[in-house]
Amino acid sequence: MVSAYAEQARLAVVRRRCEQGPEFLLAEITAFSPDQQDEFRFNMFEPSKPWFWQRELVDEIMENGAILILKARQLGATWICAAVALWYMLFRPGSYCLLFSYTEAEAKEIIARIWTMYTSLPVELKRHVQVVTPERTEEPSEWIRVRHPGGLLSRIRALPATKKHGRGANASLIVMDEAAYQDYAKEIYTSSNPAIARGGKLVVCSTANGVGNPEREEGNWFHILYATRKQKKLHFRFLPWSLHPERDRDWYEDVAMRLPEQQRNQEYPLNEKDAFILSGSLFFDRQALAYYAGRVAAPEVRCQFVPSSLMTAQLLQTDEGMIQIFERPRPDGRYLLGTDTSTGRGDDYSSAHVLDRDTGQIAATVWGLVDMPRWSEQIHYLGRWYNDAEIIVELGGGYGDGVVIALKDGGVGRPPYRNIYRHKFETKRNAVRGERYGFPITAGSRKQILDGLQFMLMERHFQWLDGDTLGECGSFAYANTNPSPRAQQGMNDDRVLSLALVCELYRQRGARPGKILSIERKRAQARPYEPPGVKAGAT
Repeated sequence: MVSAYAEQARLAVVRRRCEQGPEFLLAEITAFSPDQQDEFRFNMFEPSKPWFWQRELVDEIMENGAILILKARQLGATWICAAVALWYMLFRPGSYCLLFSYTEAEAKEIIARIWTMYTSLPVELKRHVQVVTPERTEEPSEWIRVRHPGGLLSRIRALPATKKHGRGANASLIVMDEAAYQDYAKEIYTSSNPAIARGGKLVVCSTANGVGNPEREEGNWFHILYATRKQKKLHFRFLPWSLHPERDRDWYEDVAMRLPEQQRNQEYPLNEKDAFILSGSLFFDRQALAYYAGRVAAPEVRCQFVPSSLMTAQLLQTDEGMIQIFERPRPDGRYLLGTDTSTGRGDDYSSAHVLDRDTGQIAATVWGLVDMPRWSEQIHYLGRWYNDAEIIVELGGGYGDGVVIALKDGGVGRPPYRNIYRHKFETKRNAVRGERYGFPITAGSRKQILDGLQFMLMERHFQWLDGDTLGECGSFAYANTNPSPRAQQGMNDDRVLSLALVCELYRQRGARPGKILSIERKRAQARPYEPPGVKAGAT
């Protein structure tokens, strides 16, 4: 056994080393985990043993001004952040640590964890400070304050993530725990940046909870930080479920697979993309989205049409072009084009997809925030370029009518576009095509085309998807109000609707095996019976 004198001498050395960094303090902590119902210790100095990734995470926190941590559940990442805050309080006189959680109860739980770790420390490592808050035998609920020999106070405060909290705080360390679930994560992050500029540290730690829109910075702020981490100079660390030494593939199959798919991808993601794209109450099949996440295609070229005369236009290659070309038109190819038209104002984008009628693969996409005349111009020339593709125009909201009129009448010298879809009510026997051009959107027809796209994705019909369309599919979710499903808050669904629309046209026109067989059967029924060796009409 180690003598009391030897232990006191060891702790004196540890005490001096704690001035250098938090790893020496964490190695002395003993804590009780309610999740594991057992005591645990941090592994800071034994690389060959489990949990040494904890030391690596501590180093990353201390070496970077701001770090983003995407984690699986029950790995102890919150414990590590809390322990680093404890080190600041004990060994950085005058420090102020702020920890935000998404509820008041969770905030109290974090402060209780810090107090548990503080009380577990040997007296030698904390005798140099005097506890101011809590008083005597009380338990802390929001604050822990200690006074250092020079009179400086060090403080730790745990708060629920509300809009007012964190404004102008001159903090040494700010921790946003489960930031993906915080309603005011963006405001807290923004108010934390001045502290970082003055040398403080920011730790944003969370499991995933759906996605946000990085371009408009709306929706889930944690995902937006992930998507823009390089621009914002955020160090990133992913902590997969397999970092737990007791978790292997058998554990995943026996335990994680019991959870509903959405919850499983949130709490025990297999990788970063699954964590975000497959979390949330998604409409599209998660396995199909995971499949296409590994089959994302980049466009061959970005471009747009620039009129060169009243009746002609040139295709100009430009990085800012709204058209993305994935497959150029084949000389004998047949194509379909679906367009979802918007107002062209605010955040209301227009979108279009071009499908190869023979293969059903995506040939081109269009997406832009433009007015109706310019959108009609691009759609007209793109359809002409793709061998006079049949164009199906979505009529919901009335914005498609302007596109139909511009295509049909030509305008500014363009000839009328001849190949525009006219709707036929297929539920009526012997129905004829209507006089109105375009596809009418109702609650029923919207569900019809979305279900059709869902089926094609589940059947792995497409060889690939572009990243933008896949991103919108990954944020297209059920909602409590109509229309449902729709894009999650801050996200777009224009590409989803234009792809669904052109897939409906492909169902009607495309060279699908079932469609070809149906056509052949009709042709066979139309032919008169001919006995072998006898020509029709012979005498």
